Amino acid sequence: MNKAWQDSIKVIKSQTPVLIMFIMVAMAIITTLWLGINTARNEIKSQDQAQALINTELNRIEQEIAQRLGDNAISLYIVGHSPVLRRYAEDSQEYFTDLQTLFYSLIKSSPDIYQMRFIDQNGMEKIRVEDVNNQLQFTPQDQLQNKHSRDYFIEAKQTAIEKIYVGKIDLNIENGKVEEPWEPTIRLAMPIYTQKSLFSGILVINIHADWIFDKYLTSTLPEEYNFKAVNKEGYWLAGKPIAELWGFMFNDNEDHRISQTYPETWSQLNQKTQASTFINNNRIWTQDTIQVRDIFPKSIEYSNPDEVLWHSIVDRPAHTLLDTLSSLTPYFAIALVLLGIAISLIKVIQDKMNTENELIKSERLSSLGGLVAGVAHELNTPIGSAITTASTINAYALEIRETIENGQIKKSKIYEFTKDMEYAGQAILSGLNRADLLISQFKQIAVDQAGEQKRAFQLDEYITEMSGTFAHLFKHKKVQLRLRLGSKAKMNSYPGALSQVIINLVQNALIHGFDEHETGTITVKTENLGNNKVLLKVIDTGKGIKPDIINKIFDPFFTTRLGQGGSGLGLHITHNIVNNILLGQLKVDSDQGKRLTEFSLVLPTEITQATTEENAHDRPAA
Repeated sequence: MNKAWQDSIKVIKSQTPVLIMFIMVAMAIITTLWLGINTARNEIKSQDQAQALINTELNRIEQEIAQRLGDNAISLYIVGHSPVLRRYAEDSQEYFTDLQTLFYSLIKSSPDIYQMRFIDQNGMEKIRVEDVNNQLQFTPQDQLQNKHSRDYFIEAKQTAIEKIYVGKIDLNIENGKVEEPWEPTIRLAMPIYTQKSLFSGILVINIHADWIFDKYLTSTLPEEYNFKAVNKEGYWLAGKPIAELWGFMFNDNEDHRISQTYPETWSQLNQKTQASTFINNNRIWTQDTIQVRDIFPKSIEYSNPDEVLWHSIVDRPAHTLLDTLSSLTPYFAIALVLLGIAISLIKVIQDKMNTENELIKSERLSSLGGLVAGVAHELNTPIGSAITTASTINAYALEIRETIENGQIKKSKIYEFTKDMEYAGQAILSGLNRADLLISQFKQIAVDQAGEQKRAFQLDEYITEMSGTFAHLFKHKKVQLRLRLGSKAKMNSYPGALSQVIINLVQNALIHGFDEHETGTITVKTENLGNNKVLLKVIDTGKGIKPDIINKIFDPFFTTRLGQGGSGLGLHITHNIVNNILLGQLKVDSDQGKRLTEFSLVLPTEITQATTEENAHDRPAA
């Protein structure tokens, strides 16, 4: 593994001249490329601005349409649940006039609705109120029509209860003929059921639809931008001469479709269900597919939420942009060659980074493994004591039982036995309580180390708890661990990251600061600095750090014990955790003459967005 680390370092160093050469060549090519694309920049910027303008305008128009149509859908839903309609649906003709009045009030208050009807289960209109030349009228009974063959009746009849059917946009038909002048209409229909869940008929509203396309046609887009609209079959709804519109309503105009005029555009547009932009016929096309779910309230369920109501289309000239891009082809070819070279170099660097990341993960797992080993070692004593005591109790109990069976038991013996049992119970309970405490401490610290969850904790108490998990490191050493905890700081930070930092620093001091039988101390000290800052120090009285290497100890793979088990990642990981997770600062001071080395951490007591920004601002450049 040590050889792999050394090889990784060699790879980086060996690639340095190549990287310098690549940067020089790239700068030359980029300069040339810049000269070539400089003339295109303004055009591209203009095209981007144009596209942003189109997207913004289409979104604005569609939001306004959704607001108005949504109000109409809600009105239909409310009337569909009104007691008057429900009673009338039960064949109560006494509510006929009340229902007419309700329809009248709704149309009067909803300018987009020009007709409202109740059609029975056979398709016959029973009540019809409509706006004719701005005059509300009740249609006489002898003028009501049968609509059983119309698609909106057929579909609404099959619609589930509580759902609304949204019809396609077409021209209104009266008595089998297209109404003159044309009345573009969108219909909403809701099935009505009796209290016994029997189908009684449908409630239908006719909504003016001409204003929908007028909003597109009178938008703020420049004149050279052409708006068009087609339905899901590709028939023109707006943006073309009148003779070419609404072809599906007239037998002689069935060929007036976008597929006849712009077949390639229709081929692409017909495959889209979301807003998109593409180039065809030397023009840039922006289209948005409007489905029922896009413009009607989501609080209401629909039988056909995926139904395409129309495609809104804006086309504009594209030749200037295409010509400019064509002139840049040689430059892009050179750029692709450079990209290939860059990808090869990046792969080498990425392999190195992957190696480093795997080693970092290994270091973290090693830290957690050390924690497990430490707790297991500490548990040996209380559990072993409990087992020994329990074994003794068992033997003593057998002895007492034999004495009783032989008839030789005495009161003093029983008293002595119960007294011993009391002491033994206390000893077992004490050992198990100690084991329980260790396990509780381990569970929290293990969870903290395994994840990176932020939580609130008391700094001094947390350090005290975790110190027990690595006390085994000092068992066979002449080095003492001392805690001087005086911060009384309440933290809202990452305890797992903090515990790994402390463990790494303590282990580093123990391994590198002291020889096998050397005496000394390692002190963990805390102090409250105020202003939501806390100081944490790990101080050792070991051999210290040489002045010529002290500035390198946080570098990855730097170690003074290469080949002796040192990875060179411990302090590098520690430094990254302090800076990037705990948002603090870490520095080291060492005086070999005084045998004193101090690792000092200044940490925020609470990590917030403001702390993150402040840390990024205060952090020195690498």
